[in-house]
Amino acid sequence: MTLTHVHPGSHFLGHLGEAGVPGARVEWVDILSEGPVRDLGDSAVEREERARALEAFGASGAPERLAAQDASLAAAGAAGEEIVLWIGDDLFCQLNLLRLVTLLERRGALDRTSLAGPGPSDPETGACRLEALSRGQILAAYARREPVRGELRAELRAAWSALVAPEPAALVRWSSSASTAVPALRAACRRLLLEYPDWRTGLSRAEELAIGAMAPGDRWSLERGFLESGRQEPRRWLTDSMFRVMIGRLASGPRPHVVIEREPGAPPGLRDGYRLTEFGIANRSAAGPWTERLRIDRWIGGVHVTNEQPWSRRGKDVSWLESPHRGS
Repeated sequence: MTLTHVHPGSHFLGHLGEAGVPGARVEWVDILSEGPVRDLGDSAVEREERARALEAFGASGAPERLAAQDASLAAAGAAGEEIVLWIGDDLFCQLNLLRLVTLLERRGALDRTSLAGPGPSDPETGACRLEALSRGQILAAYARREPVRGELRAELRAAWSALVAPEPAALVRWSSSASTAVPALRAACRRLLLEYPDWRTGLSRAEELAIGAMAPGDRWSLERGFLESGRQEPRRWLTDSMFRVMIGRLASGPRPHVVIEREPGAPPGLRDGYRLTEFGIANRSAAGPWTERLRIDRWIGGVHVTNEQPWSRRGKDVSWLESPHRGS
């Protein structure tokens, strides 16, 4: 049987070829922490919705790129090939795993799908651990790949259903389950829940890490903010381009938290600086809920967070998300 290897990103796929692992390689990339992630029962409709979300996020050529990677995945499934999903244990990879498994199951290809990833003794890194594997470790991971069947398949289905649900309670319950299955996915989903706005500041956890350590008057480069915030994550999952977009979002709207400073004539990049605004400083110590000061319109999975539906967490306590509109 021929093989197709799928990974959320291009760098590791090159390592597969260098390690001598046979088979075709497909890069699969979707920033599923941004925009709606819904189960609409039609892959093409969902792809169009995701393309609009990625374009709003600043990703150019999203419709064509998503269509091309989906066509490659569909062709592998139709050809009867074994499909190996190479998934790291970071949030970015784990969310893409759920999307891939859903598409492959719809197309009747999940029985020929296996899952490969880093082992317990493989190197620890700040981001996707697959990229740190040696040739021998890649070959070992390939040899121990696991068919997506039984308990694994059931857990992935349950996690997808929880992710696309219109209210966050299902994901809170699934990610806090005592089950020992798919521990990396559970950890990733718990981290995703921290992207809900804090009930008081309205900031996601990633935004908190980007500006929380800044003192009034500090000027940080985007590069410093990216590195400093990443060091505080259990596992880095934001790319530098995602970080730049996030800071741009904090600098927009009627009440920006930061102002971006750029040298005249210089292109946007990690050398840009940013400072807290007066509002950004004051909002960190505000007493009331964020709905009194901010307008938020954000999707997390299948949940639409707005001032009318102000789903919020309280610090790292995500149990608040089990009760509707408790942030108000």
